[in-house]
Amino acid sequence: METLDKPIYFNVYKNDNSNPKAPTHSWSGFIFKEDIIIKAGTKVDMKFWGNSERDGKPNPHLQIVNHDPKYAKKDGDDKGGVVDRDINYPSKSEINDKDFLDDEIKL
Repeated sequence: METLDKPIYFNVYKNDNSNPKAPTHSWSGFIFKEDIIIKAGTKVDMKFWGNSERDGKPNPHLQIVNHDPKYAKKDGDDKGGVVDRDINYPSKSEINDKDFLDDEIKL
């Protein structure tokens, strides 16, 4: 099984928007300072820290780290609290052909 070389953090910023379909957090114009590669088959734990603060200021961020089995559900399975689902995600060619919006993708 693949693992991450180091944890990955994505900071985001609160959007003030009354539209319920608008994203709640984003970071427009973000520039990556290094390559981020997550190989297929890598088992990770992801956490969104929406209420995080640093120096008294909001610091919401998405954290991606190597999977730690101690956070698995207590019934013995190792799914990290997520139930396996057969989700039929559209392929890249299907998305390019149809120009989907997020709320139009049928899962």
